[in-house]
Amino acid sequence: MTQDQEYFHRKVGLSRRSLAKIAFGGAAAATMLGNVRAANAVANDSLSGTAGVKLIVSWNTNPTDDDLKFLNEVGYKYVYCPAREMMTVDDMLAVKKRYADAGITLHDLRYFIGGKAEKPLIDMMLDLPGRAESMEVAKTWIRNTAKAGFDYTGGRLMNTGLWGSSEVDVRGGATAREFDAASPTAHGEGGTGFGTPDYVKPAGGVNTLYYGRKYGYDELMSNFRKYFVGEVVPILEENGVFMAFHPDDPPLIKSLGGVDRFLNNYGHIKNMFAAANSPNVGIQMCCGIWNEGGELMGKDVLSALKEFWALKKYREVHFRNVSSPPVNGVPHFHETFQDNGYYDMYKIMKTLVDIGYTGVVHFDHTPRMVGAPLTYPAYAAGFMHACLNRAMAEPKGTL
Repeated sequence: MTQDQEYFHRKVGLSRRSLAKIAFGGAAAATMLGNVRAANAVANDSLSGTAGVKLIVSWNTNPTDDDLKFLNEVGYKYVYCPAREMMTVDDMLAVKKRYADAGITLHDLRYFIGGKAEKPLIDMMLDLPGRAESMEVAKTWIRNTAKAGFDYTGGRLMNTGLWGSSEVDVRGGATAREFDAASPTAHGEGGTGFGTPDYVKPAGGVNTLYYGRKYGYDELMSNFRKYFVGEVVPILEENGVFMAFHPDDPPLIKSLGGVDRFLNNYGHIKNMFAAANSPNVGIQMCCGIWNEGGELMGKDVLSALKEFWALKKYREVHFRNVSSPPVNGVPHFHETFQDNGYYDMYKIMKTLVDIGYTGVVHFDHTPRMVGAPLTYPAYAAGFMHACLNRAMAEPKGTL
């Protein structure tokens, strides 16, 4: 009996004889197929009804009825929402209720990623004019988050944004971000995706000075300790909110836009943990970035997932594939479909299941497809569900 057959047998008692009846058809087959569907339902329910891995999608704060229907149809029972404006507690509660009424859990709202929402953290890291005001914005967001019943929010410390150089055809006309450090069109951006930014930094290559001068790693760390750790971390701890930072995209490269990268490898991430010295500060485990950096990250992605989970340093995993590992020590890649890159994404899902991960997993950046914005979330739901069902069915330690 195959592993898949064994799985169905465990779920609804399918025997070898039952499976043979399915193969030959007829009334008996119809009955047996009903049992198979019951097994699938059991597996699907476990995706949202247990303390294990939870598949999540980024959606907006004002979903339509069709949005909510779509999310339920493809199996997303958890969402998070980027917020482009400061939200009151009542605003947050209204969004939470809108999703809850449709049977969907709003996992978190996040403000410090993309466009002007990223300004508070940039002001702190670079000690720019307006820093004091920005710090109050950050504190208000954290307090409102807690008052609305959330214990998690996200941010990033990529002071010159997410970097790319062009859009390329990745399969069948679907396009996605490419990064080539040697390209004069390389530039950073804010926003939720490389094709739809809130703002775009000027093209001109990786050495363009975005803030008029260079900022080194030591200066950034000093500001992080003084402002974020000194003033914001106590607010996180007082309010019971866990804040996770997105690693640098792309990783490895020392400086982009005149500003050293702060979370561009395993060592720098560990340095940030040590500086924060708080159970309320962690990392978003972006496996796409780990794939961009490959072995040069300082630790392979599966080992990092195991170590950081044991340290309770992440609650969110980004399930993204890319075309290739670094070339001559420098990231050079394009984003692509989860089943179309160089890394076997099933290994990530199986590792998460085996270590008892209880957080959320989402597909991260999105290739532009016909039928957007629904097509890729639907594709990703199918792929991630398949990986998760297989990971749950196979014995622990089978990688």
